[in-house]
Amino acid sequence: MKRLRMLSILLSLIVALSGSVWAESADAQVAYLDVAKVFDDYQKTKDQDALLQTAGEEKTEARETLVGEIRALKDEMALLSDDAKKKKEGELNEKIQALRDFDMSARRELEEKRAQMMQEIFEDIDKIVQETAKSKQLDFVFNQRVLVFAGDQYDITTDVAQALDKKYAQEKK
Repeated sequence: MKRLRMLSILLSLIVALSGSVWAESADAQVAYLDVAKVFDDYQKTKDQDALLQTAGEEKTEARETLVGEIRALKDEMALLSDDAKKKKEGELNEKIQALRDFDMSARRELEEKRAQMMQEIFEDIDKIVQETAKSKQLDFVFNQRVLVFAGDQYDITTDVAQALDKKYAQEKK
C-alpha cells in the first residue's frame, strides 16, 4: 500500500507540474483507472496472496512446534531438582533464542516475498497500462485517486483489468 500511496503522490505532482502542458494540448486524449481496484481484482494478486497465506501458515506451524518444545522443556524442568534445572536452563535459553531467530527470519522472509510479489504485479499493471494507452492513443492516464472529477467515458480500469487477466492466464499455461 505504501507503493500505491507513493504512486498517487507522484501522479499528483505530475498533474500539478504539467498544468502548462495541459493548457497547450487541449486536444490531448486522457483516461484514468482505479489502480487499487485493478490490483485487488487481478487474478495474479489473488494467487500470490494465497501462496503467501500458505507460506504464513507453514511458518506458524513450524513456530508452534518450537513453542511446544519450549513448553515441554519447561514442564520437564518443573519436576527436576534445582541442580538439574540449572543444567536444563541452558538448553531452554537456546530454544528460546532459536524461537526468536525463527520469528525474525520468518517475518523477514514473508515481507520480502510480499514486496517482490507487489513489485511484479505493479510492473504487470504498468506494462498493460502503457499498452492500453498506446492502443487507445492516449496522451495521459491518471490514477483515479488523484482526480477530483472525471467522466466514466474516460475510465479504462476494466480494459486494463481484462488485459491483465488475459495475459496472466496465457502465462500460466
